Amino acid sequence: MTTKNLRGYTSTISTRGGAGSSNGGGGGAGGRLVMNYLKSYLSSSQPEQSYFWHGTSDIAGGTPGDMAFKFQGPGAGQNGTMHHSKCFPGYSGVFCSPCDVGFYKYDYSYGQCQPCQNKPENAYYTKQAETSSICEYECKSIVEKKANNIDCLDPIELDVQRVGGNRNFFAILGLFLMISLGVFTMLTYRNQVILEELQQLSEIIY
Repeated sequence: MTTKNLRGYTSTISTRGGAGSSNGGGGGAGGRLVMNYLKSYLSSSQPEQSYFWHGTSDIAGGTPGDMAFKFQGPGAGQNGTMHHSKCFPGYSGVFCSPCDVGFYKYDYSYGQCQPCQNKPENAYYTKQAETSSICEYECKSIVEKKANNIDCLDPIELDVQRVGGNRNFFAILGLFLMISLGVFTMLTYRNQVILEELQQLSEIIY
């Protein structure tokens, strides 16, 4: 098949083998699907070449007939084969389709799309046809947005990071506790002094 580009959401390109007939033999083998995009070697061919194609292909062998043999019944036909040109980064497969969200392909080759590797735990990937393993992502709604929280940390982890990590966080926490303990001790002492002064005043009055 030779074309400049493909578009569509429900289309099917088929080289499916013929079915065996009633009282007939096995199904026919699937055909050979060769996809040839015109000027596919030009980077300007994407994304129009196949980005808007969401159809399917069928190269399955045909179903068997129902003729009864003495030892073995007819079988289904063998599946066909598919061949295609090299695909640009971010595209793969016989139709050079864009890599799904969460997958990438970095070179002009016959290679397959690979999983992205950089998403934090509380995040999700957002873009098709990525050309690098460092894919675009966004934080889930349960945490602060990526613009202010690039690691998509929960509120406690984010506060710890903002003060410089665990060491600084616990240092500040320890200092706060020491100050709190000092204030508590001073107030306790002051309260005791006031009680003693009140007791002495009471003894003088009576």
